[in-house]
Order: sequence, then structure tokens, then C-alpha cells
Amino acid sequence: METEGTYLQRHGLRLAALGCGVLLALAFPLANVAGFAWLAPGGLLYVGLRQPGGKAFRHGFLFGLIFCLVALYWLLYMPVTGFPIAGWLVLAGYLALFYGLWLWFCARSLPGTLAEFADGPWLHRTIWIMGAAGAWTVMEWLMSHLLTGFPWIQIGVTQHRMIPLIQVTSFVGVPGLSFLIVWFSISLMSALHGLARTPRRRHLAWREICLPMIVVAIVFAAGSSRVRKLDTQIAAGSHGLKLALIQPSFPQTMLWDESTSTNRFERVLELTEEALQAKPDVLIWPEAAMPGFIRYDQEIHDQVIGLARTNDVWIICGGDDARFREDAPPGGRPDFFNCTYLINPQGEVVAQYAKRRLVMFGEYVPLAKWLPFLKWFTPIGGGFTPGEEAVPFPIKEHELQTATLICFEDVFAWLARDSVKADTDFLVNITNDGWFSDSAEQWQHLANAIFRSVETGRPLVRCANNGITCWIDPVGRVHTAGFSDDRSVYAEGFKVFEMTIPKERIETAYWRGGDWFVWVCVGLAAWMFWMGRRERGQEPEASVAPSEL
Repeated sequence: METEGTYLQRHGLRLAALGCGVLLALAFPLANVAGFAWLAPGGLLYVGLRQPGGKAFRHGFLFGLIFCLVALYWLLYMPVTGFPIAGWLVLAGYLALFYGLWLWFCARSLPGTLAEFADGPWLHRTIWIMGAAGAWTVMEWLMSHLLTGFPWIQIGVTQHRMIPLIQVTSFVGVPGLSFLIVWFSISLMSALHGLARTPRRRHLAWREICLPMIVVAIVFAAGSSRVRKLDTQIAAGSHGLKLALIQPSFPQTMLWDESTSTNRFERVLELTEEALQAKPDVLIWPEAAMPGFIRYDQEIHDQVIGLARTNDVWIICGGDDARFREDAPPGGRPDFFNCTYLINPQGEVVAQYAKRRLVMFGEYVPLAKWLPFLKWFTPIGGGFTPGEEAVPFPIKEHELQTATLICFEDVFAWLARDSVKADTDFLVNITNDGWFSDSAEQWQHLANAIFRSVETGRPLVRCANNGITCWIDPVGRVHTAGFSDDRSVYAEGFKVFEMTIPKERIETAYWRGGDWFVWVCVGLAAWMFWMGRRERGQEPEASVAPSEL
């Protein structure tokens, strides 16, 4: 029979897991309490280690579920009847499995009871904690790649405003920053646990946290030095490129309504005419600003080409395209693509890029051939076909070259890295965040995009239909995120600014080597598991009495 103390302990652990999940969610925009990220993983782990493996999984799942439901609440803003709640719950449940598996893995790797672990050799405990942080990093990497991949909520992204700290991602990417945060968090909880068990031996508690504190201090100091060095380098030699970015702020329901396409495009042209008064070098339109097909709709083609010729301006714009495959049967359906175009001042289409990473249920319906009823859950038609490769966009008059990313492609580090070649000077992301009204989604999207600049050493220009239109410099500072007046960042308008581009291209270790640090984390996690099972032997798991904790 369950005693009152056991009942309170069991439900208290569940509440603690849920509380840690809420804390981590609040570390992301819009709350932006970045410090909570340094507490949540350690708190969760010490909840899970007080339970056998199966129960640890359930507590990790609860943590992940509440974390994802709170952090991704903006999915409920999608203007699709019935789908937002189902999609929100399914995605949160799927992602929660990863956190449950992480906590289960750590619990299975613990050498003995929690009390025995706390009293064991400091070196063994430190290696085990680093292995747990490595397992978290691998877990996030898998989350970012399995199925369609969802790297949106990596814990390292919470530090996007800590400019010196995030410079470490130029070397190890966001996985390295995630590792550092989780390592510190678990070490802190180990120190607090030791202090609670033996209050008179405070020096031992400091020993637990000393190493990660030193590493964080070194990373912060090195990051500050890198920022100063790059600022000096850019000041010594840089290009200035004047950009005009249009933000029409159309709601998604309007974009689906073909009867409004003429009025929408006219409004884009009105905003463009105002922006062109400033004589920019490059004009950029966001995703979904141009209805129809520029290659097939003569009226749209003539208007866009006329803008380039009349105003002597380069244009980067988004639009759909349709092409028949070489082996397509007569009368068959063409493939449709979500594209960006580069148009020179002579009115020539110089380059075209097709989006490679499509949005599930937004741009394609998975398994539609075998499960056609899934089309009922989305207003899209036949869907798009993914592109195959990155395409350079040479702006020859200014001796610059860019590459474009569409929509949420700037969330995928590997995709941005693949788009940056040795002669790429900056990146451009055109996006449409009008799906999610005025919510945290736009700011979370920006937070992820910041790391693409730091990782690749290239400035990134973002032009959003509804979102944060801005540019990000190579150290991750955001420029012109708001309008010059008191308008909301979600409002319609345009922005004209001069972007600073280093003449000497910045090469980073991450751009050259990619996610090499993830393999280090795989080794740490494997070593932790082997060490824990070896010390534990194959004895049955001992239950942990409250007095041991």
C-alpha cells in the first residue's frame, strides 16, 4: 500500500519534471530568460535519476511534452481548421520521445544508486556528467535530422543574445554550445546535491562546478576577443551594399485566396516604389510576395523586369516555378518549385534557386500517394518538389556573390553551410512567417538564423512577409530589426539600409568541418554508458530510498 510520503514523492517528481520543462520553454523567445536553460537539464536529470529506467523515461517524456507545448504554442495560430491542435499535440509528443529516451539512457548508465554515484571518485563523476551532456547533444542532433528534421528548439539557441558566448559556434556549431550548457547545468545540480547531503563540506561542492565554470569563462573571453578582432578586420576593409527590403505583412489566409492576388501584388509594387526612392543597389522581396509564375505570366514578368530596368537595381524575389521532367509523359503534370530569382538591372534572370527543404503539410503532403485522406488536413494543392542543390547568385556590378535560403531553411545549419562557398560574400533568407500571426514564432526563427551567420562567418539578410526583416553581421548582432518609427515589427512597410560586408571573407572551423563535435559527443556518451554498466555490473537495479538523496 502506497504511503502518503511515497505518494507525495512520486507526484512531486512529476511536478518537478513539468516545472523544468516550463523553465526551458521560458528560455526561448519571447520570454528570453536565457539563464533558465542553464538550470533545466540538470534539474530534469536529478529527477530522473531518482527513478528506475522506465519511470525515468516517463518523466523525461513529461518534461519534453510540456516544454514543446509551451515553446511551440504558436502552432495554434495556423489558419487551418482542425489541424493546428492536432499538429501541435502530435509534434510535441514526437519530440518529447527524444527527451524521454535521453533520461532513460542516463538512468540506465548510472553506476549504482544516486548516493553511491555522489560519493564516488570525482573524475569518474565528471566523465559521466560530460557523457550525459554528450548524450543530450546527440539527442538534439538526431532530432534535427530524423524524418524531416526539427532543429528549432536546440538548447544552445536560447543564448542567441549572448554575443561573446555564441562565438564558440563558429568552431563547434550549436551542438557545441548545447553541450556546454547541459554540462554546466548537470554539474551545478551535482554541486547542489552534494551541498545538500554534506553542508559542512562546501569545498567539495565547488569542485563539482569548477571545471565547467572555467571552460565557460574561457569560451566567453575567447568570444569577446573574436568579436573585437572581427570588428577591427571589418573596419579595415569592407563593402557597403545598400538594400531595400519589402515587408507586406499579408496574412496567410489572404495568400491562399486567389481573388486577392492582384490587390496583393499592387500593394507590393506600391511599397517597392516608395523604397526605390532611396536608390538601393539591391531590392529584395519576401517569400510569397509575387503571385503567379514570373516565367509564364507575362504581366508579372513585365512589371518585375520593368522595375529592374527603370530603377537600375538588382532584384532578389521569390516565386513559384513549374517544369516538366525530361521523362514526363505527354499531358502529365509538371513539377512545381518554390524558388528565388536574381534579376540584374538589364532585366535578365541571372540565377534561380529551388527550395530544398520543404514544409510538411505546408508545401507537400507526406505519404499522399498511399494515404490520400491526409490532403484533407491542409489547404495546399498538389504540393512542391524539392530542389537539388545550392545556386550562387553573382551580383557582378558590385563584385559580390550571395546565396539564398527560403522560409525555414535558415534553421538548418548544414543547409546554410552547404550554400556558402569559398566566394560567397553573404546569405539571403526570404521567408513568410504570416502563418503564425503576431507570435513568438518570428522571434524564435530569428534566434535560429543568428547562428547561421556566426557558423559560416557570413552576414545574413532576412526579408520576411511577416516577421523580423533585418540583417545579421558575422558575429551574430542583429541590425534594423524594427522600423524607424513606432510600428510593430510585424507591420507592413519597407526597410532601406546599408549592409557592411567584409572584403576579406571570414572562414570558420565549422564551415570547413561541419558537425564534427557531434561525433565527440557520441564517444562521450558511449564511454559514459560503458563505464556505468561496468561499475554497476549486471546486478538488478536497486531502488533508491529517499534517505539516500
